[in-house]
Amino acid sequence: MEKTVKIFLLVYVATLFLFAFTIIPNNDSYYYWELSRNLQLSYFTGPPMIVYIIKLATLIFTNSVFAINVVGSIVAMITTYIIAAIINLLFSMEGDDNLGQGQVNKSLGLIVGLLWLTYPFVTTRYILVDVTYDCLVNLFDLGTLLFALRYIKYRNPANIYYIGFFAGFGLLSKYSSIIMLVTLISYFIYNRELRGVFKGRHIYLSMLICLGIFMPVLIWNYQHNFSSFLFQLKYHSWLEQAKVSNANNRHLFGRIWYYLGTGVFGPMIVYWLMAVYLIIKNKSIGVKSPPSYNKYWQEKSLATNLILTQIIVIGIFWFLICPFAMVDLIYLLTFNSLMIIFIGYHLLYQRCYQLVLLIIVLGTILSIINMLHYSLVPACPTCYSKYIISKQLEFNSPLMKYIK
Repeated sequence: MEKTVKIFLLVYVATLFLFAFTIIPNNDSYYYWELSRNLQLSYFTGPPMIVYIIKLATLIFTNSVFAINVVGSIVAMITTYIIAAIINLLFSMEGDDNLGQGQVNKSLGLIVGLLWLTYPFVTTRYILVDVTYDCLVNLFDLGTLLFALRYIKYRNPANIYYIGFFAGFGLLSKYSSIIMLVTLISYFIYNRELRGVFKGRHIYLSMLICLGIFMPVLIWNYQHNFSSFLFQLKYHSWLEQAKVSNANNRHLFGRIWYYLGTGVFGPMIVYWLMAVYLIIKNKSIGVKSPPSYNKYWQEKSLATNLILTQIIVIGIFWFLICPFAMVDLIYLLTFNSLMIIFIGYHLLYQRCYQLVLLIIVLGTILSIINMLHYSLVPACPTCYSKYIISKQLEFNSPLMKYIK
């Protein structure tokens, strides 16, 4: 099974890299490419990480559409393996309960990685097609989570430093990464099994590493009267968005429904239905200690409850924000990724293999159709004319003759 999953993953990843030659970037992707031509410590619209990555890609692959799109493909591939590592770590916490002293079938992690990678409304649309800072913040947030889970299992101080690195690059990617970091710190403070980490020096050195990585953004904002922070607080408000489009002039309930419809219950409805399915089947998605409570169940409880806590906190945070600011699916990439991890893990734990594989197959078909669509139809015709037809970006694709 593991060999089959790996072959499928390699074929699908190869397909993604082929589509990197043909997908016509969205307007935000052009915007960050434009910024990459003038490197700074940070930028008015947000942190600089995506700009630096696109600059690196163009240095390797020249100023081409492939250079932009390949960033999304590489980020998606790395994120897939981070998710696989999270799942394998969760299963290793079973101890001798049902997997035998942490012996894990690693194909389980890759299956959930594929569940995420082939989900067309999250990965395909907002990582492969829209190469923005959201794809990076999702990667680094999940990396932060991975090493937090590794610390819970192994109690190795080295993982604390990795948390600092990933959290720092998360903040360097997008300001909203602070939600993940604050929730993680609060979770460690709340649980007495983890609280001891604050008695040592490692956590504070890790915080300094995180702050050091984020320092270019703080310096730039200090030099520019904190204009980037102020812009983010103002630009996404409904009042400002209404000036851009009359369709965004919504009443309170319309704003809340926009958040729930596009970000939570919309494309993620399949995962909510699976959660309900597990509950109806009396197979709880929570973690309960058996009569013989042991260290394996303590690890598993702390780990799965951390993921669930992150889902709840991120969901509630954006729910409180949505009456004042537009919150759509792209702002909830980390939320949706955590949902896929959490539900995917429990589906495999309940041996629902056929259901998971069916979703992967359907997701693959829809994702390829989606990528074909964005290889033929410019998401932003104005930007397409400005950057590709004017030859600022080179785009040699066999599909070009079909584009009107």
